[in-house]
Amino acid sequence: MMQTQKYHDTLSLIHCWQPYYALFKLMLRRMLWSRRTILALLISMGPVGISIVFRFVSHSPRDTSQFIPMLTLIYMMLVIVLIALFYGTAIIADEVDGRTVTYLFMRPLRKARILLSKFLAYWVGSIALVAPSHLISTLIISTDPKMRESLLFQIGLSCKYIGVISLGLLVYGAIFSTFGVRFKHPVLWGSIVAFGWEKILLVVPGNIKKFSAVHYLLSIYPRYKLPAHPIKEMLGEYPPEPWLGFVMLVVITVLFLYLSIWMFQRREYHID
Repeated sequence: MMQTQKYHDTLSLIHCWQPYYALFKLMLRRMLWSRRTILALLISMGPVGISIVFRFVSHSPRDTSQFIPMLTLIYMMLVIVLIALFYGTAIIADEVDGRTVTYLFMRPLRKARILLSKFLAYWVGSIALVAPSHLISTLIISTDPKMRESLLFQIGLSCKYIGVISLGLLVYGAIFSTFGVRFKHPVLWGSIVAFGWEKILLVVPGNIKKFSAVHYLLSIYPRYKLPAHPIKEMLGEYPPEPWLGFVMLVVITVLFLYLSIWMFQRREYHID
């Protein structure tokens, strides 16, 4: 009797989540086959080009060891921000612009789960675009004759960096998805935050740095063999512990996703 009840409960759960899984797959397919993906691939493969150029220029063993950590800063400061900006703002905005948002509401689906399904598709898709780029760059540099560390060590380090990059895509995606729900021109507002507010706070002294996502990303970033001075300047006099940085990134993500859902549930969409 209990086994039968558990079986029916499992079937009910699968049936409940099946539409959202279908929405996840649809969003992921649209995302990866959109025209944005061409630009996103060019951006994500840019560091690979830099790695190839580095192999052909004169460099020391020290430069070789520091190259991947330095390159990861480009991912954190530029690549993931642009990828999140292109795709995060489009999670709901594309449905409005394409006049398909009303079709999402024709079935009895919860708006919160609709948004979360589409957000999860964005996150998986963006990681699939960026992670291979970092691994390829690592392989290019790791096979340099002047590299002192082993290939296995460098790949392990790359996996750590990809973890930080994935967390950056998560938090920036949540921030920009809120702009996509709230504003008519979300890319403009997202650009102001990403390349204005976030970058200015890196050089502004004081505790105001704590009001930026990049501050906490840098706190968990493995600074392997990098000079301490530039990172210390960006983090400020009292940088957060890595565990606190991780917790704050999760808090920021949850907060902005909550705001996105709250606004999405209350906003009326009228398609002429």
